[in-house]
Amino acid sequence: MTLLRLMKYSILSGTLLIAACGDAEDQSAEETAEEPTEEATGEVAEETSEESGDMQAFGAEEWTQYRFNPEKNAVIDSGHEPLENMKFKTEDEVRATPVVADGKLFIGNHNSGDILAFDLESGDRIWEETAPNWIHSETIYHEGTVYVGYGNRHFQDDGVRGTGENGVMALDAESGEILWQFETDGEVMPTPAIHGDHLYITTGDRHLYKLTLDEGELAHQHELGSTISMSSPNIHEDTLYVGGSGPMPYTFYAYDLQQDELKWQTEFDEVVMGLDDVPPAVSEGTVVTTALVENEAGESEHEIYAMDIESG
Repeated sequence: MTLLRLMKYSILSGTLLIAACGDAEDQSAEETAEEPTEEATGEVAEETSEESGDMQAFGAEEWTQYRFNPEKNAVIDSGHEPLENMKFKTEDEVRATPVVADGKLFIGNHNSGDILAFDLESGDRIWEETAPNWIHSETIYHEGTVYVGYGNRHFQDDGVRGTGENGVMALDAESGEILWQFETDGEVMPTPAIHGDHLYITTGDRHLYKLTLDEGELAHQHELGSTISMSSPNIHEDTLYVGGSGPMPYTFYAYDLQQDELKWQTEFDEVVMGLDDVPPAVSEGTVVTTALVENEAGESEHEIYAMDIESG
């Protein structure tokens, strides 16, 4: 049995390390990942391994939001023996978190916008495609399709965050073929999230968008009023949670996905940074996030906020 506990990546080198570990008493993934035993070539594979069918179920069956689940604890038991530690080479920086599903590893590159899929058994690159802008978003996976947002952190003259092309795209997980793209005015650096038959994205243009999974058509949009930088939306049951920044004050939102309306919002007058960058976590009736406040000496300090999921 394998528990996939840790995926480690290097921001500057474009190198991705992955370690899978077995029982709790085994050596930790943090230790074993220090010296990978195999380095993937990074070449696009012309043929897959004859034995690759045995690995098709490795990882998650579905990866529908940032860090896999509302708790943000991506621990997955797919019933396989541990993999050899691997190091995957990409052409540019890796700032997104890798997604492991269906025997593959999906990852995006920062500046170049490259989107890549690797075979977890052979380490071969299966395919690569390119988004029109940066990728900070995870490439989430659902029923043979991966979804990823793109955009950058630069501001337009009107205060919208994200210059150049911004949006979200869907790609075939087997071939990398682009199935559809949806353009937005602001960046989609937060990871999208799936609920039912829809994809939800939060953006630098202060909106929440609800898109159909199959065609990427706009089903609904809601003006939150806050810029969402990198606070990937958390979906728990029928509610979406996300943190936003300016205009002041920084505000945390709970959005009812059944009614397509705001459930509650909590304002934080003391917060000066970070609420819009942190993906919240939900567990046991509480949603948790962090932000920066300024103390009496004018220095920044981290604060942790825990809110009731029903009332805020």
